Amino acid sequence: MSETKEENALKTDDERWLANYIERARNADVISNEDLLKVFPPDKLFTSYEEEPRSRAKLLIGCIQGFGQATAENLDIATCIALVNKALEMKDVTADTIYGVISPSEIVRTQDRKELWTLLDEKHWPEQDTTGHRELMGFMLEAYVEHQLDGGQVRSLKTIEQRLEFANYVEHLPKEILVEVLIKAREVADANPGNIPFTADVLSSIVTPSLLAKHLPLPILYRVLEGAAEKFEWMQVAEPVVDEVIEVEASELSEHKEASSIPEEALDSILPTEAPEAPSDDDPELEFGYGSDSIPPNANDEAIVIVDEDGESVEEEADEDKTNIVENPIASGKLPSLPTPSLSKRSRSKNKK
Repeated sequence: MSETKEENALKTDDERWLANYIERARNADVISNEDLLKVFPPDKLFTSYEEEPRSRAKLLIGCIQGFGQATAENLDIATCIALVNKALEMKDVTADTIYGVISPSEIVRTQDRKELWTLLDEKHWPEQDTTGHRELMGFMLEAYVEHQLDGGQVRSLKTIEQRLEFANYVEHLPKEILVEVLIKAREVADANPGNIPFTADVLSSIVTPSLLAKHLPLPILYRVLEGAAEKFEWMQVAEPVVDEVIEVEASELSEHKEASSIPEEALDSILPTEAPEAPSDDDPELEFGYGSDSIPPNANDEAIVIVDEDGESVEEEADEDKTNIVENPIASGKLPSLPTPSLSKRSRSKNKK
């Protein structure tokens, strides 16, 4: 697999592997130049060449014929973007024009790899089992090993085995291939008594990446490509959803409490009054009359009955200066006047006798 001059400009194997992926995916009609243009329009392309006037000039000249190198190099980025966008609008320039100038290696070198991977991944091409897609998969598996994406050829082959799982080998590979694997294993064992180095590279001499791409389901094979994207952090990671926590200052809570509190006067009118305690065995019994131990009298201005020391009732007018503590419905005339109960210890003692 030969590399172009632009591929050599890429610094790492994973970059070159991704550039190969773009080129082969485009050849297999997985993606198109129109797809690339949607993700990487002129403003992104020219902005990525901010420090590279020669690259900027190459793109501009490729898009608009008649410009010379010197003129193109001296145009600022905003002018370049405006010219190419206008040319696209007038259909003098197409996506094929732009991405006939910008190679996959240039896209990988200058653009966001996560956006590149998302463009390829969202095509869901492994779900469409075509000859072109199987050829694309075979090429990408071979490139995975050639570029040694796991730090070595044997390690890369072993990673492919682990991601595809031997159970899928047994289920999907033809029986004659499996028999050939067993024969090879026996040959290796006979050649190395006491030591059986049946490593991934030995297995791959029979079960090659292209053979896997021919027989295994494409969605299973795609696990290898997804593993590369995960390893090199090309996958878009969704931001975790965090419940919003509203912080309120103590002073704000205090103001809110004051604003929403009920006035004390209103509370007095709606809250129930304290109920009197129920009398115990030691409390005096209730009697009609007004004695020294009785409850406050009504302001009824009528004769009331009181009990003297001998237990005899005596009539007397209620003093005008006696204070009415609680409004009484009897006094207000809302109910018939009744004798006011009082407490008398003597009367209780009499009853007990």
